Amino acid sequence: WIYFIAGGSRERIYPCPAEGGNAVALSSEAGVFPQESRDGEEVYFGVLSAGRAVLKMVSLQHPGTQSVVEGMPNILVTNLVVVQDGIFFLSEDDVTLSYFDFASRQVKQLFKMKDRPTVALSVSPDQHWLLFAKVEQQDSEIMLVEHFR
Repeated sequence: WIYFIAGGSRERIYPCPAEGGNAVALSSEAGVFPQESRDGEEVYFGVLSAGRAVLKMVSLQHPGTQSVVEGMPNILVTNLVVVQDGIFFLSEDDVTLSYFDFASRQVKQLFKMKDRPTVALSVSPDQHWLLFAKVEQQDSEIMLVEHFR
């Protein structure tokens, strides 16, 4: 599946088969950074509020009936990974890696990272390795292009 966000002023999350086909709205409200569960039964996504997000989930069997992930704190949704039994995520300080357990609905702080990841937190399938992107330097230039028409 390919998940995307569309709809103009009434943005929604849509899944579309990778081989093509019709896309049907999955969420009934605007969401960001959709991520499918490892078992393919649910999609987790953030609903933005003041720079942070409330994490919600929706069953792929019952589109439009999303619910808040109870017990999960508000987070920066660009840095979370859904795994079989829970969610690895960065806590409020954006450097503490934490784990939310689906069964107990409890959050456990795992460790503090030396540097703040930029985006793209990922965990290996065996959950022994953590991968993240870190931007060391970011530059940009403004260029004037004349006679481009």
